[in-house]
Amino acid sequence: MRHLALIVLLTGCVDYGVTAREDGGDPQGPEGPHPQILVDPPEIDFGTNPRQQTGYAALSITNIGEAPLRLIELFPPDAEGIHLGQLNDAVLEPDEMTGVGISWSPTTFESLSSSLTIESNDPTQEFVEIPLIGRVPAPQIEVTPHDHDFGTVERGETVDLQVSVSNVGEDTLRIDKVEHFSTSENELFIGDLGGLATLPLELDPGTETELTVRYRPFDDILDEGQLIVHSDDPTNAEATASQIGNGTPGRDYDVEIFITSDDEWEGSLNGVSITGTNAADWRAHDVHTERLPSGTHVLTIRSWDNYRVVAGMIAFVRVDGDVWHASGDGSFKLSRTSPPADWTDPSFDASAWPEADLCNASDASVWSPSRITEFIDAGAQWIWHSTNCRVYGEAWFRVEIELP
Repeated sequence: MRHLALIVLLTGCVDYGVTAREDGGDPQGPEGPHPQILVDPPEIDFGTNPRQQTGYAALSITNIGEAPLRLIELFPPDAEGIHLGQLNDAVLEPDEMTGVGISWSPTTFESLSSSLTIESNDPTQEFVEIPLIGRVPAPQIEVTPHDHDFGTVERGETVDLQVSVSNVGEDTLRIDKVEHFSTSENELFIGDLGGLATLPLELDPGTETELTVRYRPFDDILDEGQLIVHSDDPTNAEATASQIGNGTPGRDYDVEIFITSDDEWEGSLNGVSITGTNAADWRAHDVHTERLPSGTHVLTIRSWDNYRVVAGMIAFVRVDGDVWHASGDGSFKLSRTSPPADWTDPSFDASAWPEADLCNASDASVWSPSRITEFIDAGAQWIWHSTNCRVYGEAWFRVEIELP
């Protein structure tokens, strides 16, 4: 009786019969009519699909069994940009087919590697997993040369390195920022941003642009620099290029710069700003001191008038106690109009600038000699953008200091 009851219980509680294996193990499979799912294709490959564009695919589901196939649930993939259509039928009769549309709209450069799962009442495979794959063409930045050694460069000499920034990828490269860091920012620096002067910049695949890294050593200490180009390259968002170099050995000098201006001045030495407590007081002067190595050094001075009485600038440079340059000796070059923004850069070409004009005797007599005794003793004279120093405005001066 117990055996009979067990047989009735089994045949009454399952939808599809099962047969026990002869070895007493797990059942061998369904008996009698049952549904069977067939999914085509077994894998969906969207191929290469650019960002912001949509790729489409269709998935067919067929019941190749002998009983109704119930599609219980469609589990969407865990991936951004995937959109599933609606199933046309939830129950498929034998030999009946339905389909579902699938689209992929990538918004990043990340490749697609996910899967779609279908749950049904197929007793042989309750869950069917369909892999979804695809790749997004991406930009790829290349900065060359990646490493550069300027070697040993004469102090004060300028050497330029052209650095190429290329897009060797398959999609547009967007460059957002360019930085350069150096152990000595007035010796190793970006001399010209070139095609990267205006950002952001987009480079099509296979195109490139250039910038200039400039090296102008003032000493024999090792200089190191690193260029960083920020872009939307998904694998190299901060592309770098390194530079090193040395200046030739030499000696150091004590340099003193004496300046006053009617009415105000500001200056730079080798591109680094200098000023003084009396920069806005023509009745007093300032002295800027530096310990400078062998090489070429550039002093720039912008002078301007405020009160429209008389205008002028007077200065001299003393090296190890001796006067090397004095305003009025022809070494101070002049621009009468506002020069380019990089005019204070040591590498700026001012060779076309004329010598500054000497203020005429009548105008120069306005300034009390007692206030500028040191300047007079050094041979310095008042200079301006005109011999008539009652023509107001502002003037720009440059002088090169060559230290052997």
